[in-house]
Amino acid sequence: MTASTQTLPQHVDVLVVGAGLTGIGVGHHLRKLQPAKTFAILEARGAMPRRPYIDMGTGYVNRAMHLFPQQGTEGPWVAAQDYKNDRRMLGKDPIEDTALSFAVATAKTLDAVR
Repeated sequence: MTASTQTLPQHVDVLVVGAGLTGIGVGHHLRKLQPAKTFAILEARGAMPRRPYIDMGTGYVNRAMHLFPQQGTEGPWVAAQDYKNDRRMLGKDPIEDTALSFAVATAKTLDAVR
């Protein structure tokens, strides 16, 4: 679905928040694997200031900085690249989510993604 915020549907089966690499990837796979499902991808660019994902003064990196992902200015959208800080923020809880399913990939699931 391609739409502006002026024409959003009243109902969708799946709502994807964020039109970054992951959000667009989810939309691509939904369209391919679940073509009967309706979905919308929402992006709030401008709602939070963005800054470069990495902070380097190297010229060759700076020339390509517009191609890199970005991060926000407040957590959890800040990638501090600090293991101790990330561990403290994320805690030690296991990943438990009824919407996620973890399984070993089979030839059938790999073919479906291709």
